[in-house]
Amino acid sequence: GADVDRQQLRAWTLERELALLEQVKRPQSSKDSAPPSNKSPVLKAADKEAVFVLELASRFGYWKVVESGLRESGALEWRVPAYLDQATYLLRLRQIGDGKDTPAYPITIRDTLTFLHPAQQLGRTPVWDIGAVYEVEWVCHGAVSSVELVVESQHGFEHPIASDLAPSGKFMWEVPRNFRIGWYCFKVRDESRSVECSSCWVRLQIPRAQ
Repeated sequence: GADVDRQQLRAWTLERELALLEQVKRPQSSKDSAPPSNKSPVLKAADKEAVFVLELASRFGYWKVVESGLRESGALEWRVPAYLDQATYLLRLRQIGDGKDTPAYPITIRDTLTFLHPAQQLGRTPVWDIGAVYEVEWVCHGAVSSVELVVESQHGFEHPIASDLAPSGKFMWEVPRNFRIGWYCFKVRDESRSVECSSCWVRLQIPRAQ
C-alpha cells in the first residue's frame, strides 16, 4: 500500500509540473498579459490631426511666430504690425514636429499713398486757374504717422505747401499768383521719404477775363 501511494504521488506531482511547464511555454494572449491601466490609449501618427504654425522671417533670416495652433487648410486674418519695416519678408506654414523642409513664400510689406484729387477724368488733364482755390486729396494705407505735401513744376522744381499733415486727408490749396503757366504735379510723402506718390499733371493757366 505505501509503495503504491508514493508512486501515485510522484505521478501526480510529475503531471502537475509538466502542466505548469506547458503553461509557461504557451504564449499568453494580450488579454491575459496586459495589466489593467488607467492611461489613455496612445494614438497612432495617422490618427492625430496635424498642427501648424505660421511664421514670418525678415531679411536677416530669423523666424518669428505669427499664429500657432493652425490646421492644414483654413484662413487667417492678419493685421500687419506697425513696427515692421517696409521690406520683403518670407512667410511659411510649418507643421509642428515635422522635420521636413517647409517652403517659404516672399511677401512685400509697404505703405501705399494714393492721390484721389487731382485726377484725370475721362483721360482729360485738369486745368486750374492761377489764384483760384482747389482741393487736393490723398489716402494712405499703412503705418505712416504724418505726411508733407509739395507741388513740383515740369522743370523739377519743388514748392512746399504744408507739412505734418494727416496720413489721409484733404488740403485746400490756393494757386500762388506768382506761379507761371505750365504743368505741375503734387507729391505727398512721409518724413523719411520712404513712401511717396505723385498726382497726375495739372495745367495752370491765367484765368480768363469774365
